[in-house]
Amino acid sequence: MSKNPPAFQLYASDFLVDTQSWTATEVGIYARLLFHQWVNGSIPDNIQRLTRIGGTDVRTMQKCWLHTLGGKFQKCGNGNLINGRLEQTRKDQEEYRKKLIESGRLGGLRTQEAKRKKQSDPSSDPSSNASTEPSSEMPSENQALQSSSSVFKEKELKATTAPVDNPEKQAPIKDQKEHLKKLCKILESSFKNFNPYQFIQKAINLKIHPEPIIKTLSRMIEDKAEIISPWPWAEHVLKIESQNFNERDFQNSIEKDKSIYDELLSDIKELHAKKQTHQKTP
Repeated sequence: MSKNPPAFQLYASDFLVDTQSWTATEVGIYARLLFHQWVNGSIPDNIQRLTRIGGTDVRTMQKCWLHTLGGKFQKCGNGNLINGRLEQTRKDQEEYRKKLIESGRLGGLRTQEAKRKKQSDPSSDPSSNASTEPSSEMPSENQALQSSSSVFKEKELKATTAPVDNPEKQAPIKDQKEHLKKLCKILESSFKNFNPYQFIQKAINLKIHPEPIIKTLSRMIEDKAEIISPWPWAEHVLKIESQNFNERDFQNSIEKDKSIYDELLSDIKELHAKKQTHQKTP
């Protein structure tokens, strides 16, 4: 048997409606029984053992079980008792965890495949096209938000040929800032309980490169219909994307280009502040 997760979702409004006519004693015993089931898989069908689990006396336990608690638990295959809704919560949580693992696995495969293609395709190397003039055609906003990996590569190639003061760092960072702003605008309307600005601030404060952040937010848009809890999903995928990201060309970026990353963080904070001010204005 796999180790049970340490926590489960408790819907406060549903719990209050179900127990609003109960005594405090009944509510307390019920909570202890649910906790025992979550940790152990079920509760015993024995009034003496239920009394000890509930932290009460036999007479009180019998009274509570008869009036309220007995209707919340049913027999299961091993002869013990379970709360059906709690087991459904366990099942949903396990399925969601498996989806996250599979999503991360597929994301890692896509990243590795992209790296292999880049290494095997000479045309993807900017140095092989040094004599070629950069294209004047810029990608549309829809193209910029469809795929983080392909668009980021396209922008990075253009940045290496752009006439800037520091073509190796400043141009890519500038493009990443604009890409992040566009992603934030879409995510604001896509998830009610997810603040993309706060997510980016947290990631940058942890010294995570903008490329994994962009890939994570882009995947959120692509997989919107499958995402149940945005924050845990985004943090999990960001961890995977960060591990897959090749840090070889970014070893000393925090020291060398600290001003650029400070500027990126400042812009994101400013956008977030403007958004909050706009929401508060009647």
